[in-house]
Amino acid sequence: MDPHNLKRPPAMGEMKRVAEAQALTLRAELRAAMQVDHLNAEDVARQARLEPAAIQAFLDGNALNPRWQAKLEHWLTTRPS
Repeated sequence: MDPHNLKRPPAMGEMKRVAEAQALTLRAELRAAMQVDHLNAEDVARQARLEPAAIQAFLDGNALNPRWQAKLEHWLTTRPS
């Protein structure tokens, strides 16, 4: 098997780099929204249709799948305030 065929497509690598760069700001925005709306990680996960463990891990500083992060960002920008 040729290991070069197993490389991640360039677009996926770029998506991951962009997501990682945006994660710090998104994490702060999420924490602020949670405080203002009195939400916990489970509430956010339910409303954003994501896994509670992933939201908690993201809040704890871990990476989030770039597509899930985009979904979370969309939820933050469209949630009723």
